[in-house]
Amino acid sequence: MNDNKGQLAIEFLMLFSLILLFLITFTLPLTDLTIQNNMDLDKSLSTKHELFKIADSINQVYSQGSGSKKTIILNLKENIIVNINDDKLKADILLSNNKSKKFEIDVNFNGISSDIILNKGKNTIFISWNENSNKMEISKL
Repeated sequence: MNDNKGQLAIEFLMLFSLILLFLITFTLPLTDLTIQNNMDLDKSLSTKHELFKIADSINQVYSQGSGSKKTIILNLKENIIVNINDDKLKADILLSNNKSKKFEIDVNFNGISSDIILNKGKNTIFISWNENSNKMEISKL
């Protein structure tokens, strides 16, 4: 009689171990994929937000007219190169699956032609439109 109880306990432990192994095998990769997707989404949204800050500042300097200036502080999650050409602000980031996410934002002023290299972390950008000029200047401080 004692052997049956011991055998039942061992069978229960074996079955429980197999079920646990099965769950771990399938849930860990799904969890990792979900975490990577969330991190990519966070990186994309924060980069887009910072690019909109640049575009809004360009539009604000343009609306104030020549002679106006503006300084903005950006906080980026990775290094990016921002291309400002004519009336478009463009940048792209690399996602965890090695695919590129491209951003393109319209600005109201088309007298800009510049590439700005922004580093991970804090960046200070200076936007100025000198008087008697038809070009706006953007520089990293």
